[in-house]
Amino acid sequence: MISPYSWGVPGGVNRHVEGLSNALRKRGHLVSVMAPDGDRRGEIISAGRSVPVPFNRSVARVALDPRAIRTVISIRGSGFDLAHIHEPLVPLPSLLSLALLPAPLVATFHAAREEGSVVYAVGKGIFRPLLERLEARIAVSPAALDFVSRYFPGSYRVIPNGVDTERFSPGGINLRERLGLRDDDFVFLFVGRNEPRKGLGLAVEAFRRVRERRAEARLLVVGARDVPRERGVISLGMVDEESLPAAYRTADVLLAPSLGGESFGMVLVEAMACGVPVIASDIPGYRYVLQGGTGGRLTPVGSVVALEEAMMEILEEPSLRERLAVEARRRAEEFSWERVALQVEEVYRQVVDT
Repeated sequence: MISPYSWGVPGGVNRHVEGLSNALRKRGHLVSVMAPDGDRRGEIISAGRSVPVPFNRSVARVALDPRAIRTVISIRGSGFDLAHIHEPLVPLPSLLSLALLPAPLVATFHAAREEGSVVYAVGKGIFRPLLERLEARIAVSPAALDFVSRYFPGSYRVIPNGVDTERFSPGGINLRERLGLRDDDFVFLFVGRNEPRKGLGLAVEAFRRVRERRAEARLLVVGARDVPRERGVISLGMVDEESLPAAYRTADVLLAPSLGGESFGMVLVEAMACGVPVIASDIPGYRYVLQGGTGGRLTPVGSVVALEEAMMEILEEPSLRERLAVEARRRAEEFSWERVALQVEEVYRQVVDT
């Protein structure tokens, strides 16, 4: 398994790689992972150190370290049956693996950008011959498929991100007592970095309006720094792996008002697996997860008014909230790692048999 992104920084691709690797190990496969900032003495083979690079209206930590070349060359003779490269056109570990590894190659494309990619447009003449080395191509959603096939047509299979439905489930501890929340406090949750495309500012503004109407409203923010100080806003910053499911269980509704650039929406599925309804922007990646409204509400991108109205609707209608919670849990089961790993394994077997 090869990831181009720093293993030391939380992110959707690495969570996918980790979850898929663990699910495949449970099925008896031997899986090694290579990523920047890994530890060769541990489970992760290090592909050099990462540096921050602006990407997709965010900042990604990728390895531009020449040591990545040595690492890729060193695993050429390690005896694996297949290499699964995530984001194969991102430097350096993934791109080098695509160019240099001799084993059967499978790739998963995770990204989606509504406005397209200048890098793909300019470099497609160079990248296309490299992608011909792939035996199979996977996209995590229709949005990711539309994005990559715009520049690199071919045969792709859509296999979504997965979620650990045992760890992310309605049963278990929550953080209400620790945070001093009352039983009648209504908690909206935002999970993500404080980047413009994630829409934290929209969430805070909509929450401010809701709180003026309903004093029991609270906004819990996880994973963001420099959170605006507002009455009723509780910021936890980064949380550990044990506390993340507990944070979801603390919430009545998840807010995901992203402005774009989301191919799937892992936080949506994690919240839904915990039985939490979702209010999300009506962008292709989120639309795919919510099936147009299953388990939540979709609102126009960038609209504070629409976000406020959806928040008030779910807050004021307990029966609606209960129905959406049941739908959310049922939909999340379709993304369980048990199901997703079987689909990926099927691709592996076809490739190895060929």
